[in-house]
Amino acid sequence: MDSLEVEQNRGITMKSNNKKYLINLIDTPGHVDFSSEISTVVQLCDGAIILVDVVEGLRSQTLATLRQAWLEHLRIILVFNKIDRLFVEHKWSSHQAYGRIHGVLKHINDVVAKQFTSLLLEKSAEQEVMEKANNDDGDDNWTKNESQIYFSPDYNNVLFASTLDEFIISQIYMQKKLSVKREILMKTLWGDYYFDKKTKRVCKGAQSKGQKPMFVQFIFENLWSVYEAIIIRRDNGKLEKIAASIGAKLTPRDIQHTDPYVPLHLIFNQWLPIASAVFDMVVVQLPNPKALNIEKIEQLMCNKGRRFDTLLSETQQLKQAFINCSSDDQEPVIIYVSKLFYVNKNALSQNRHKSLTAEDIAQERELIKEKEAEETTTNEELTNETKKRSIDDRKRSIGQLDSLGLKSATLSTNIFCPSFSGLQFEASPIVRVAIKSKDSSQMEQLRHGVHLLNQADPFVECTLKDTSEYILSTAGEEHLQRCIDDLTKIYARIEINVSTPTIPFHETIIAPPKVDFLNESLANQQQQFESNKTIEERLSCLLVELSTPNGQCTFQIRAVELSDDIAVSLKIHSKLLAVIEEAQGRDDRKVIVQLNDQTLDQIRQLRERLNAKIYCCKWKYMEFKYS
Repeated sequence: MDSLEVEQNRGITMKSNNKKYLINLIDTPGHVDFSSEISTVVQLCDGAIILVDVVEGLRSQTLATLRQAWLEHLRIILVFNKIDRLFVEHKWSSHQAYGRIHGVLKHINDVVAKQFTSLLLEKSAEQEVMEKANNDDGDDNWTKNESQIYFSPDYNNVLFASTLDEFIISQIYMQKKLSVKREILMKTLWGDYYFDKKTKRVCKGAQSKGQKPMFVQFIFENLWSVYEAIIIRRDNGKLEKIAASIGAKLTPRDIQHTDPYVPLHLIFNQWLPIASAVFDMVVVQLPNPKALNIEKIEQLMCNKGRRFDTLLSETQQLKQAFINCSSDDQEPVIIYVSKLFYVNKNALSQNRHKSLTAEDIAQERELIKEKEAEETTTNEELTNETKKRSIDDRKRSIGQLDSLGLKSATLSTNIFCPSFSGLQFEASPIVRVAIKSKDSSQMEQLRHGVHLLNQADPFVECTLKDTSEYILSTAGEEHLQRCIDDLTKIYARIEINVSTPTIPFHETIIAPPKVDFLNESLANQQQQFESNKTIEERLSCLLVELSTPNGQCTFQIRAVELSDDIAVSLKIHSKLLAVIEEAQGRDDRKVIVQLNDQTLDQIRQLRERLNAKIYCCKWKYMEFKYS
């Protein structure tokens, strides 16, 4: 990367930069049936690169992915993919393509704004309670910079790409092609600005003055020229001029190739390479593990909506271990297993036999001779051997997870380390089938295969019926087919009978209609009907009478509509209510949770607020209580 300001302004490299970066990538499928794959890895990541089909726009799966990344406090890089379809498939002009991308980006930012607004309401309520408990005015340090929330080329968190044609466009490309400072380019590339070629200046008011925006002028028009010369009209003379202008090296054989995508890929690989632009933006925009978000650390350590300040003091001290991200022996070892999968050990690279050449055999002989000549072993070699053994012991110590039947696990050398928050899925498995082995003597193999499938797939649910049939619950047809294939080919390796898929239906409540089939208001009709009833008649029709089995006690229950104020208050304090539920526990499990004074004070204030709102509405005969 060109890190010096002079390098960035002139678009050339003056000083070599040998700084190395280690980036771990986790790829996830985009099909809606495999959304659980995103849920298993989102807690392990520091950032996310989300691809959006620029033609299809924002779909449900992309929206769910954005929501998951947002809830896990991840920094996001947005990539508008399939730019080539705008020019080749739809034959849109550069200005029409710009309008399409602008509309999709605006839609995404509107969705992000709604998510951020709900988060602001929740944090505002929590901070208000904490301010009253601590008797201070607080601050707004929980607010975020817009560049960390919204997407825009101005914030350098948006890329425009075509993975099929192997090109990508970023701010770095524009900076090198134009003699414009980086600060000015970041503010004017995406907006109502145009570039005056006479004065070599960036001016405002492109739309009012009938000028082309800079994004259209310097990006989409150039792309349109390339596609027109190679794909649409195939003009080899123009192709040679384009290659010469951008400095791409093409041989006459490449230019005259019968497949037009061969010269197209060669030009884009030299002109707008994907790898360098993506990795440069990852290094600049996404945080490294030592700059991990504090909110993400607390959310990871708090299970089932529990607040971080309710944890033990020894557990809260582990927060510093996340911040330090150190490999020192004094620091606790914390391992989070989000998914288990099975592979053949012979497929691993370290277990493959390498064919030796004559030179390798000669080197092996020399090493054997040197090893035999050594009579003593140095302290350094002993230390290295000890470290290797300790590493091998650690590997063996976590090698028994397959027998525990867990989908995820938390391992640590510190006994106060809590179990990390479980996997949160955006949906539930709804497609169910019954499976049974064709050969009754292979039921044990089926049982073992179902056990392996249950561990390898975090979303599938497996239950055993009294008829010796296993019930598989999956996300959809594609997910179901993959599970069946894995059972028959990998895990159980037997033939199985699969029943017809079934989908359970559940009842729900919807808002009543406001008008009838004659388009007349139902509210006025209901109000007129209720006004003719006495108070006793109105109350009696809302009562439900229930008696105990022995008839000794009779209850009369009335259901009353929940007011909007109470519903909003309960939604804002959902995390606090989850803490109360966990602290109370249930009869079938023993739960001991120590609540500090601050949390108890927040619970007391919430109870007072709810009681006050109940007395202000029509529930004057009721009282909100905690058991």
